[in-house]
Amino acid sequence: MKTTGKISQEHIEHQLLANLQAQAKQQAAVADLGQRALAGLDLSILLDEAVSLIAETLDVEYCKVLELMPNGHAFFLRAGVGWHRGLVGYANVSASQQSQAGYTLFTQKPVIVEDLWVETRFPGTPLLHNHRIVSGVSVVIPGTVEETPYFQEYLSTEHHSSPSKKSQSSWGVLGVHTRQYRQFTQDDVHFLESVANVLASAIERHRSEEWMQVMKRAIDSSNNGIIITDPTQPNNPIIFANSGFEKVTGYSREEVLGKNCRFLQREEEQNGLRVDPVKQAIIEGRSCNQVIQNYRKDGTPFWNDFSISPVHNTKGHLTHFIGIQADITKRKYYEIALQKKSQDLTKFISCLKDLHKISTRIYRSLPEMFADYLQAGCKIFDLPMGGITQIEGDCYHIQAVKSYLEELQPEDQFNLSKRYCKTVIQQRKTMIFTQMDLEVEISKNLDHQNWKLESYIGTPIWVNGVIYGILDFASPQVRTQGFESLEREIIELMAESIGRFIATHQTQQKQAQAEVALRESEERYRRLVELSPEAIAVHSQGKFMYINYAGAKLLGANSADEIIGESIYKFIHPEYLSLVQNRIHKTEKKRLAIPLEEQKLIRFDGKVIDVEVAGIPATYQGKIATQVIIRDITIRKQVESQLIYEASHDALTHLPNRSFFNEQLRKALQRSKKEFNYQFALLFLDLDRFKVVNDSLGHLIGDQLLIEIAHRLETCVNSHDIIARLGGDEFTVLLDNIQSCREAVLMAEKIHDTLSQPFYLEGHNIFTTVSIGIVPSQKTLTGDPKDLQNYQNYQCILYNNPEDLLRDADIAMYRAKEKGRSRYELFDLTMQEHTLALLRLETDLRHAILGSAKSLNFNGLESQEILSLETAQPQSLNQSILPLLPSQNNCIDPTEFVVYYQPIVKLPTAKVVGFEALVRWIHPTRGLVSPGEFIPLAEETGLIIPLGSWILKQACQQLTIWQQSYDQVWEKQDIQNGAVPPLTMSVNLSSQQVVQSNLLETIDQILAETNCNPHCLKLEITESIIMKNFQTSVVVLDELRNRGIQLSIDDFGTGYSSLSYLHQFPINTLKVDQSFVRRLQPKTFNSLEKSSQQIQIIRAIVTLAHNLDLDVIAEGIETDEQRQLLQELDCEMGQGYLFSKPLNPEQATQFLLNS
Repeated sequence: MKTTGKISQEHIEHQLLANLQAQAKQQAAVADLGQRALAGLDLSILLDEAVSLIAETLDVEYCKVLELMPNGHAFFLRAGVGWHRGLVGYANVSASQQSQAGYTLFTQKPVIVEDLWVETRFPGTPLLHNHRIVSGVSVVIPGTVEETPYFQEYLSTEHHSSPSKKSQSSWGVLGVHTRQYRQFTQDDVHFLESVANVLASAIERHRSEEWMQVMKRAIDSSNNGIIITDPTQPNNPIIFANSGFEKVTGYSREEVLGKNCRFLQREEEQNGLRVDPVKQAIIEGRSCNQVIQNYRKDGTPFWNDFSISPVHNTKGHLTHFIGIQADITKRKYYEIALQKKSQDLTKFISCLKDLHKISTRIYRSLPEMFADYLQAGCKIFDLPMGGITQIEGDCYHIQAVKSYLEELQPEDQFNLSKRYCKTVIQQRKTMIFTQMDLEVEISKNLDHQNWKLESYIGTPIWVNGVIYGILDFASPQVRTQGFESLEREIIELMAESIGRFIATHQTQQKQAQAEVALRESEERYRRLVELSPEAIAVHSQGKFMYINYAGAKLLGANSADEIIGESIYKFIHPEYLSLVQNRIHKTEKKRLAIPLEEQKLIRFDGKVIDVEVAGIPATYQGKIATQVIIRDITIRKQVESQLIYEASHDALTHLPNRSFFNEQLRKALQRSKKEFNYQFALLFLDLDRFKVVNDSLGHLIGDQLLIEIAHRLETCVNSHDIIARLGGDEFTVLLDNIQSCREAVLMAEKIHDTLSQPFYLEGHNIFTTVSIGIVPSQKTLTGDPKDLQNYQNYQCILYNNPEDLLRDADIAMYRAKEKGRSRYELFDLTMQEHTLALLRLETDLRHAILGSAKSLNFNGLESQEILSLETAQPQSLNQSILPLLPSQNNCIDPTEFVVYYQPIVKLPTAKVVGFEALVRWIHPTRGLVSPGEFIPLAEETGLIIPLGSWILKQACQQLTIWQQSYDQVWEKQDIQNGAVPPLTMSVNLSSQQVVQSNLLETIDQILAETNCNPHCLKLEITESIIMKNFQTSVVVLDELRNRGIQLSIDDFGTGYSSLSYLHQFPINTLKVDQSFVRRLQPKTFNSLEKSSQQIQIIRAIVTLAHNLDLDVIAEGIETDEQRQLLQELDCEMGQGYLFSKPLNPEQATQFLLNS
C-alpha cells in the first residue's frame, strides 16, 4: 500500500510538473508573440509566425486563422500550417452554423471537438473532412469586420437572430486540429484565447495605422486649409497645417508652424468685428464659424469661411483646436457683383418704366416720339446732347436733336465721312467713348474739332434688317466712369423700339398706299373684265352669277341679264357634259384650278362653237364659286383643220401628199404584221414625157393635166384605197386589203387604160401614158408579169418601213420606163440587185477618179488586155523605144485608169499617122470594166469632166514624148525620102466637157504643161452634141480651131445629122462609124454588088467630106477586103483590129517604130 501510494504520489507530481512546464511554454509563446506584435511586425508575417508557434507549442498537425469576410457568409483562410498546398491565402470556408468555425462565431465561445466523426452540433466542412481531422479547438478572435450591405442583410436574417452584438465584436476564428483523438484542456483553450487577444490587438493597431494614413491623405488632399493649434501653449500656436492651407495662403508648412493665425491679417484688422467672435470662442473653448478677409503671402486679399472646433481628451480637458479655411473669394466677388447687378437692375427697371411710357404712348408724328426718346436718353445717360439721324448713302440727315449747340438743327444734312458717328455705321454696332480726345482717328474729325465732344455712346437703328440711322448721345465732359453694359443694353433697346416705330410707320404708309392702289386696281380690274374681249363669268351653285358683255355676246345673248341665273349645263354640248361636271367639282369642292382645255358650247340660237375654257377657285358674295374664262376658238379650229388638211394634202390636186401617204403606208405595214391574211399593194406612177407638155404648152396646162389625172385616178380605185401625189408628175396608190397580186396588176392595167384616153384642155388634145411600178406586201414575181399563173409562187421581201416600199416601187417604175414606158413592172429582187450594182459602180467610179489610188488586180483579164502602169525594166525593152516612153519623173501617180492608144493609118501604105486615146478602167476586184458601162455613168454623174481632163493630159504628154523623139528615131531608120507626116493624137470630148465653162482654159493649161503642139491634137465630138447645144458648141469649136487644134465629127451618120449645118462647123475630119464598115460583108465585094446600100452610104459620106475639103477616117476595119473597098471609095485613113487593137504606151511605141 505504501508502495502504491508512493507511485501515485510520484505520478501526480510528474503530471503537475508537466502541466507547469506546458503552461510556462505557452506563456513564453504568448509573451514572444506579444513582443513581436509590439515591434510593429507586418500583420501577414505576424499571422504566419503565430500559426507556426501555436502548432509547435500545442504539438498539433494543423493550425489556422480564419478572417470573417465583409459579407459575413464565409471565412477566408488567412494563415495556417499543415493544410494542402495552395489553400492558405486562397480557400474560403463557410461561416454558417454547419461548420465548426461558424458555430464558434455564433456561440462566441471556445468550441472543443473530441471526435468530428460523431459530432452532433455541426457536420463539419469539406476542409476538415478532406484532411481527416478528428479533434480540434476553435476560439473567436475579437475585433470588428468591415460592414457591407450584404453583411447587414446576412445579420438580419432569421437564422442569425440577434447575432449582431456577437458578430460585430469578432474579427475571425483561430483553430487547431489533429488527425488523432485528443482531449484538449482548458489550459490549451486559455492559450489559444491569449494568442487570439494578442492577434486582435495587433489587428486593431494595424487598422488604426491604416486609418491614420487614410485620414492624413484625406486632409492633405482637401482643397480647404486645415490647421491644428495647441491651446495649452501660450498664444495658441499652429502645430499642423495641411497642403490645402499652403495653397490657399501661399505660405509653406514650415513658415506657419508655431505662429498664431492672426499673422494672416493686417494689424489694423486684428481687432475688427469679424475677428473678435473667433477670439472669444477660443477663450471659451467652443466652436465658431466666421467669414474673415485674410491676406496671402503675396499680399493679395482673399475671403475665407473660417470655422474652429475644440478637441477634448477622455478626461474632458481641452487639448487642441481644429481650424478649417474654405476659400470663398470667388463667391464673395460674385456676391459683390450680384449686389452691383441688383443695383443696376433697379436702375434698369426704372429706365424701362420711362421707356415703357414712351413706347405705349400714341404719337401723331415721328418727331414727337423722337423728342421723348431723346429727353429720356439724356436723363438716363446723364449726357446733355442727343440725336436721331437718318443715313442715306454718304448723307447724314438729322431727324431730331436735343442740343445746346445751335449748329445742330432738325433737317440739317452733313457728309457722313466727316462725322464722329461714322464708326457706328462702319462697325455696324454700338460704339462707346469716354474720352474721344485720346482716339487718334476721332481727334482729327471735324465734329470733334468744332464741338469738342468727349463722351459718346451711339448705336445703329435697324429697320427691317437694314440700318436706318443712328441714335446717339454725347457730352463735352470726359466721363470718369465708363459706360456700363446696362447702359449699352438700354440704348440698344431704345434704338430697337425706335426702329419698330419707324417700321410700323413705314408699313402704315405702305398699307395706305396699297389700299389706294388696291381700290384703283379693283376699279381697273372691273373695267378690264367688263371691257375684256374674252368671256369672263362667275359660276356658283350650278348657275351663272356674273358674266361680262363679251361672254353674253359669245353665248348669243343681248345682255348679261339674259345669262345670269341660267344653269351652266344649258350651254354645254352633250359630249362634254360629264367632263364639265367633273371639272366644276374639282374646282368648287377641291379648290383646284382647271387648266385651259378645249370643248364645245351651244349658243342661245343653237349654234355650236369651239371654245377654250379655264377656271380658278374663287369666292363670290361669300360663297364658293368658280371664275371661268372662255375664249372663242371656232375660227382658229377651222384654220387648224385647214392647215392640217393642207399639211397632209397636195395643194394642186387635193390628193394626200407624201407625209400623209407614208403614214397610211406605215399603218398598212403594221397591220400586215399583226394580221396574217391582210395584204396590200403599192403602185408608183410616173407620167411619160410630161416635161414635153410643160415645155410646149406651159406649166398652167401642165397643172390642169395633173388635176385631171388625179380625178381619173379617183374613178379607178375603191373608196378605201388611197391615192397620193408625191410631187411633180409622180403619184402613188395604196391598194388596201387585196386578196392577191392579180388585183394590183388588174388595177395597173385599169389605170393605164384610163389615162391613155386623150385629155381636152384649153383647146388642146393631150395624150399621155404612165409607167407604173408595183410592190405587193406579201407576194411578187420574178418572171414575166403577164404570167399570172406564177403569182402565188414567190415570197416578197419583208418590209419594216414605208420608205423601203416606196424605194422598191420607184425602182420597178424606172424599170418600166427602161423597157419602153407606158407599161407596168412588178418589183423583184433582180431590180434591186441591178440598182445596188449601179450604185456600187458609181461609188467605185467616184473613188477611182476622185479618191486615193489603189493597187491594180489583173486576175481574170485576157492576156492581150493585161497592162502595166509601171515602166518596164530597161533590160526587158527594146533599147530603141526608151526615149519614146514617159520618164519616171514625168509619170503621174498611178490610178485605176489607163490610157490605151489605137493607131490610125494611111490606108494605101498602112503607115501610122496618129493615135486615138481610149481610156480603160481596171477595177481592183472586177478587173477590166467596159467603157460602154462606165462612160455613160461618168457623163450622167459629171465625173467625165475630171476624167476627160486626165485623159487629155495623158494623151498630150505621150504625144509630146513621141514628137520629141520622132525625127531622131526615123533618122536612125534611114528614112531619107519624102517628108514624114506629123503624128496626131485624137481625144474624145463629151457633151459635158463642151459646155464646161473653163474648157478652153483647161485645154490651154494642159497644152502648156505637156508642151504639146496644138496642131497635132485632134478633138473628136459627136454631131448630136453639137446640135444639142448648137450656139455654144460653134463658139467653143471656133476657139479651138483658132488655137490650131483639129476637130473631128465622130460616129458621123449615126446621130443627129443636119447637112444644112455641117458646113458651118469648123471641122477637119469626118469619121465613118464602125457600124457602116462592119456591114460591108464579103458578098458586097463582088463588082456586081458595088452599088449596094452600105457602099453607097459610105461613098456619100466620103464624097460629102471631100466636097467640104475634109479628111475621112473609117472606124472598125477588121478585114483586108474592108480596107481595099474603103480605099477604092477614096477613104484616106482608117483604124481597126485589122491594123491593131488599142495598145498600152509601150506597145504603141513599139508599133510606131515597127511601122
